[in-house]
Amino acid sequence: MPCRWLLAPGKALRTRFARPLRCDVNNSRRMLSFLSSMSPDNAELRAEVARTRLSVAVGCITEVRGADAIVNCANEHLVGTQLPYINLDGAAGCVFHCVDGVVHKRAGPELHEACMSLAIEEGSYTETWGGIRCPSGQARVTPAFSLPHCAHIVHVVGPPWPSDAEELRDAYSAGIKAALAVEGPEARPAIRSLAVPAISSGIYQWPRDMSWAAAVQSLGGHLLEASLRRGGAGELPCPQDGARSGLDHVIFSAWDAASGREVEECLRRWVDGTLTEDGLL
Repeated sequence: MPCRWLLAPGKALRTRFARPLRCDVNNSRRMLSFLSSMSPDNAELRAEVARTRLSVAVGCITEVRGADAIVNCANEHLVGTQLPYINLDGAAGCVFHCVDGVVHKRAGPELHEACMSLAIEEGSYTETWGGIRCPSGQARVTPAFSLPHCAHIVHVVGPPWPSDAEELRDAYSAGIKAALAVEGPEARPAIRSLAVPAISSGIYQWPRDMSWAAAVQSLGGHLLEASLRRGGAGELPCPQDGARSGLDHVIFSAWDAASGREVEECLRRWVDGTLTEDGLL
């Protein structure tokens, strides 16, 4: 199996390693769904989904247009970039650009207040940050406040590197589930389109192409399953379908042109059935 080497600030070299799959009912169902989505029989439909319901936007995720919500790469405390391990120079604030920092800055102080009002996981209280509000692999939704082009923010906490790719796919799936649980008028989902970054590829140190691979597998698989239920990628859901129909559109938000090329290549490989959890190796 290919190896990944990554030099973290102040840490030793890390290498990718394999972990056994979790043997439980939910994992078996996810694996069957994943294998079905990658079946050669679905290649034509994958191409249709990629052409009509998946797109790539390069630039800051807070400037993406056409999405009801954006995904934020959050930490478990939902405090933005105020955690000590992010302040690598010992000063206040984040010393590098990251999705979490930009989202909190541009959404305004109301976002921090909304995050602080969320329930704390039992037994996780700390005096400094209050405790864990969103455990790794889960998601929470808040309003977007001052963000100009979307109404909601889906805060997803991804796993740190190194960990199993399944855990990262599960984090993306948690974001989908949380988004579809937000009710709009007439009890229909308020979020039908989602802008998604490369989760865990910043301070959590996942190789970015591997994060994009997990994103494409999870989000593409979700749209493919919804299309199979509807009878085709071009079939939009009936109002009565609700969350059963899933999302209508996903925008992969790449920070820069190089990241955009990576996700586009992941999409190409997903369409032809050659995309693996090892990304673009």
